[in-house]
Amino acid sequence: VWLIDSADDDGADAGAEAEAEAEDKPLRPTKVLGWGPFSHIMAIAHDLTVFTALPGGCYVFAAPPAAYPLSASAAAFANASADSTATKPVSEELALPLKLLRNAKRAGADVFAGVPWMLARFREACELFPEYRETLKGFRQLVAGGALADPKVLEWCREEVGVKVEVSLGMT
Repeated sequence: VWLIDSADDDGADAGAEAEAEAEDKPLRPTKVLGWGPFSHIMAIAHDLTVFTALPGGCYVFAAPPAAYPLSASAAAFANASADSTATKPVSEELALPLKLLRNAKRAGADVFAGVPWMLARFREACELFPEYRETLKGFRQLVAGGALADPKVLEWCREEVGVKVEVSLGMT
């Protein structure tokens, strides 16, 4: 599989470069931070199939389903935070991105697919809580789909986080 960075000029040499890089990096299981509903094509195509089933990875529920049986301590962790997000007031727009980042950090997730809006909110969250930038630096793959991604956010991911974003448009 060749992933072409959206910042590449024409992508012509991207396949050869990816192939050369792949020879040095063995395929290893992923930990997908899943947050989309299973009825959505992105959750099925990316999260469950490409990143979980094919490489033998695992699916990390970013927000456990309401019917999922949780112990009292696990439920408390899923709904609260012992990190610095508990001490700083945040906007309602950052509540979900912070929950995702907190659970990514807890579970050691290394793959995330979502809409570009979420990556922009990750950027805002990392400005308020720098420890989450370190969490994102541990990711192997970020995917943005469903809309055009802001070039400044893609640049931030590449330059500040060190992860190229695969932009996936036109899936449906």
